[in-house]
Amino acid sequence: MSVCYKFPKSCVAECKNRSQGVKRDLEVTVSEMEKRQYDLAHRRQYLNEKVANLEKTLPIIVAHGLWASGKGEKKLTPAKIRELVDQLSPYPYPSTADKLVKETQEKLGRIDEEMKALQ
Repeated sequence: MSVCYKFPKSCVAECKNRSQGVKRDLEVTVSEMEKRQYDLAHRRQYLNEKVANLEKTLPIIVAHGLWASGKGEKKLTPAKIRELVDQLSPYPYPSTADKLVKETQEKLGRIDEEMKALQ
């Protein structure tokens, strides 16, 4: 803090006002940085979700394009599409819901066989 020898009281008051102004500016800057960091974190999460969705849907779009164009195999069955999606997709297929449906169907098939055997 510099002191003016001609007007010491006014210089001290001016320096205090400057330091308070700098302190306020610093607080505002830190507050804006925190808001920006929060916004960037949300933006990063949004973009990660968007990329994940694109990675999941891109193999299906490719399979649909092959089916619609008529190139490749003449008859593109759903099983063939699943196989293609499995090869191209970074995420496992089928999902847990599909696995549960398959397991339930297998159990129902076994129960039907047991019922026929009992009759």
